[in-house]
Amino acid sequence: MCKPQPCVVSVEGLSSSTTDAQLKSLLMSVGPIQSLQMLPQQRKAIAKFKEPAHALAFQQKFHRELPAGAEPPGAQVSPGRCPA
Repeated sequence: MCKPQPCVVSVEGLSSSTTDAQLKSLLMSVGPIQSLQMLPQQRKAIAKFKEPAHALAFQQKFHRELPAGAEPPGAQVSPGRCPA
């Protein structure tokens, strides 16, 4: 069974126009990231922060909705899980 990973966040409901550069900039506004995997067909991305505290801060800051203009109101941030 796959458990949540403390450094990983999943961003779901992304706009098809969202670029990895835009998302990386948003992620790095909270802290340094180790990796970013864009999954455009699923309209989501999985990011791995270098520190669990940064992943938690990102989840808390952007949990309900991302800043205006960054994503549509449907985007959700949650603790990341192993890719299915």
